[in-house]
Amino acid sequence: GFGSVVAEREVVYSAQVAGEVVSVSRRLKVGEAVSGPEFFPNDPVLDTGSIQTDGEILLAIDPEVYHERLTQADHAVEEALAELQTLKQKEQNNLRILQTATRNYNAAKADHARMVRLAKDGTVTQNQLTLSQLEERRYEQAFIEVDNQHSLFPAQRQQLQKRLDRLNTEKKLASIDVRRTEVRAPFSGVLTEVHVEKGQYVQPGT
Repeated sequence: GFGSVVAEREVVYSAQVAGEVVSVSRRLKVGEAVSGPEFFPNDPVLDTGSIQTDGEILLAIDPEVYHERLTQADHAVEEALAELQTLKQKEQNNLRILQTATRNYNAAKADHARMVRLAKDGTVTQNQLTLSQLEERRYEQAFIEVDNQHSLFPAQRQQLQKRLDRLNTEKKLASIDVRRTEVRAPFSGVLTEVHVEKGQYVQPGT
């Protein structure tokens, strides 16, 4: 055979994160063959599932900043989870207080109703009736305050959950950036051009 040999496919592979190139493969040279991802079946007989090996590392970009961002994102997620757990405990405590306030208010209402009946019969004085009414109003006010606090918990829980979802997304993106600091061969082939070297600062798209 004779004639020109051309690649079946050719790609320009660029950096996806910024940073200094801290290491390069010994095979990062024009004409060198590199290995891409490989897939192996878990069970060759049943042909079920597959095990993937990553492509060969061509170069590594300084990952320190991206590891730090991932750590910060992880801590933020842990803090949000702790706040969510604290809010859950506060809601449980508030529910017990609300139950007590409800019982006290119902008892005060019943007692005032009894005093009203006794006042009609002339058994109790007007002063005693007024005191029972004031007591009922005091327990009513306590009940309203606790009930108002309890009604705010669903909105607070929803707000915290949205924040947690956002932080989890940020953590996922930070994890992706950490993986992107290792530039791997997308498939097996031969390098035709190399435009970076160790010590060079690269930007996304370099």
